[in-house]
Amino acid sequence: PAGTPTFRNSCAPGYIPLLPDTTGSDTYVCMALCKPTNVSSASTTGAAGLPGSGNTCPDRGAGPPNECRYWGLFEDTSNGKSAYTNTLGICVDYPHYKYDTNSDTVPDTVWPSCTTLSPTAHTFDATLTDTEVWGCQTLP
Repeated sequence: PAGTPTFRNSCAPGYIPLLPDTTGSDTYVCMALCKPTNVSSASTTGAAGLPGSGNTCPDRGAGPPNECRYWGLFEDTSNGKSAYTNTLGICVDYPHYKYDTNSDTVPDTVWPSCTTLSPTAHTFDATLTDTEVWGCQTLP
C-alpha cells in the first residue's frame, strides 16, 4: 500500500498510485505497471501480462489474482486515445473492486476476470465488447 496521503512520487519506479486498495476505501495503493496482451474467455493465456515479456504482474511482484489490464480502462478516450491506451498495462487485484450493476450508484458486483469475458459480447456497452470495456483487450 502506498499509504495516505499518496502523491505521484509515493511509489517505487514502475508503480503508480492509481486506485484505492478496495472499492470505497480512501487508502490508495501502488499498482505495478505491466505489459498487457489480449485476454478473454476464448484466449486465457496472459491474464497476468504478456508471457516472457519480463513485465507480467508476478514479474513485478503482484501475484495472483492480479491481472494486467490495458491503460485504456482508466483513461477517458472520448477525445482520442493516448500513446499508452493500448500499450501500457496496470496490475489490478480485480476482486477488490466492485461496479454498479443496477444503476443505483452503489457498487454491488465484483469486477470480472478477463478470462471469463466474451471477446464478442456487448453486455456493458453497445459499441465496445466486454473485453474492451474491462481493459482486457486493446481499444479500437
